[in-house]
Amino acid sequence: MNRVWAIAKNTFTEVIRMPAYAIVLAAALALLALAPAFTMFSLSENTKLVKEMSLATVQLAGLLIAALSASASVSREIESRTATTVLSKPVGRLEFILGKYIGLLLALAVAFFLLTVTLLLAGRHGTLDTVRDKYDWPIVVLGITALLLALAMGFIGNYFLGWPFGSTAIWAALPLFALAIFAICFVGPDWSAQAFGSRMDPQLVLGSLLVLFAIGVITAVALAASTRLKVVGTLVVCAAVLIVGLLSDYMFGTVADTNVAARIAYTLVPNFQHFWAGDAVIAATPIPFRYVLSALAYAALYSCGALALALFLFQDRELA
Repeated sequence: MNRVWAIAKNTFTEVIRMPAYAIVLAAALALLALAPAFTMFSLSENTKLVKEMSLATVQLAGLLIAALSASASVSREIESRTATTVLSKPVGRLEFILGKYIGLLLALAVAFFLLTVTLLLAGRHGTLDTVRDKYDWPIVVLGITALLLALAMGFIGNYFLGWPFGSTAIWAALPLFALAIFAICFVGPDWSAQAFGSRMDPQLVLGSLLVLFAIGVITAVALAASTRLKVVGTLVVCAAVLIVGLLSDYMFGTVADTNVAARIAYTLVPNFQHFWAGDAVIAATPIPFRYVLSALAYAALYSCGALALALFLFQDRELA
């Protein structure tokens, strides 16, 4: 386990420092922050649309980060012969795969924390349906302040100390975003005191957590694909698995009782509808904690299967 943890820490550090990781995360944060403006002129219920759009943004960002990070962490190490150096030491291929997966999950957890905080802020702010509606100034002031401070610390660390700008800004954003949302939970839109978190939607936290479980499965799939494919191929495989998994009820579930091939496909393909809570959030239907635990178990089983496939594909991969 010491060797697994060493590989995981190295993978986590590499992924956090990747420019692609910072770019995708920054783009997703910008989309979440602007979601109230994007949905302001829609004909549907704007606040509900903000929440659904934000959850979809988190899911797409997780897919891109998982695929790009897995490709950079595994396929490029194989091509550059770095994996050969690691495996020449007393490190087995199983330890290599597990360490890579844990490191990728840790990097995704950092991204999902920042995305979930922004998701909660966007969900609380909602849209301005009429000219009489006022901005939620605590969110505007504290949210922008936390972001600007994180960017400033990234710039200072890069300019004076030579630290990578992206990873430094991300590390600074973690406590700053946490402090910002903690303070916002105590005040209303007009800066008046309120009960802690009374205007926050806890369903968004559970919905984001379910999306994280889904991306954990996608990460395992990306890891398996990256043992044989490059970045574009891995991204195509992950996108295909996600799309088929979202449509598996329609594609296979309706004929699974009468068609053996459909039944096998319905069993083997992960059903990502189990991880999508957008409908429940929009309908204000409570998500039972038992359901979250069952979704976690479901994701863990599929992740183990994908990791077993990754080990099978990597076991006889020629590295030298």
